[in-house]
Amino acid sequence: CLLDRGKLVGADGGRDIARLHLSLSKWNIYGAPLRWAGLHLPILFVGALHSLEAAAILGTLRAITTFANVLLELLETSVPAWLSGKRQQGQQALLSGSLALLGVGSLIWAAGMAAMALMGETVIRNMLDAEYAAYTPVLYVIWAGNGIYFVGRTVGLHYRMQQNSKLEFLGLAMGACALLLSVPLIPLYGAWGGAWSLVIVQVATLGGLLASRPGS
Repeated sequence: CLLDRGKLVGADGGRDIARLHLSLSKWNIYGAPLRWAGLHLPILFVGALHSLEAAAILGTLRAITTFANVLLELLETSVPAWLSGKRQQGQQALLSGSLALLGVGSLIWAAGMAAMALMGETVIRNMLDAEYAAYTPVLYVIWAGNGIYFVGRTVGLHYRMQQNSKLEFLGLAMGACALLLSVPLIPLYGAWGGAWSLVIVQVATLGGLLASRPGS
C-alpha cells in the first residue's frame, strides 16, 4: 500500500500512480534514442562515409569537449529536484529557476570557450600531432554545439517540470530530421562535415523545442 497525504491507498491507487508515472516518462523513453543518435551518429557516419582517420579525429576532438563539458553535465543533472521545488512555488518561480540555470551554464560554457581559445591548439598537438593543429577550429565548432545542446537540455528540463515531456520529444524528433538532412556534408568535408552535423542537430532540436513551447 501507498500513503497519500496520510491516507492509505490500495492496489487501485498504486496502479493509478504507476500509470501516471508511465504517461509522464514515456516521452523521455521515446526521446532517448533520438538524443543518442544526434550526439553519436555523425561520428559513425564520418567513419562509414568518409574515412576512419576523419572519424578518429572527430571522436578525439569530441572527447576533449566532453571532458570540458563535465561541469555543464553536473549542473544539468543536479538541479531537477531544485527546479521541482520551484515548480511547486508556481510557474513564475519555475521560469526564474530555469533562467538562473541557463545563466550559470552560459558562464561555464563561456569559460570553457576561453580555455579552448587559449589552449585548444596545444591540447590537439599533444593528443594527436602537430599536423592536426589545423583541426583546432573544429574543436570550437563542437564546443559551440555543446553550448546549444545545453540550452536545449535546459528548455527540455523546463518542459518536463511542467509535465510537458512530449514537447521535448518533438524537439528531439526535429533534430533527428536535421541529422538526416546534414548527412551529405560528411562525405564532402569529413571531420568538418561531422562537426557541423553535430551542431545542425542541436540547432534544429532547440528550434523545435522553442517552436513547440506552450502558447507559440
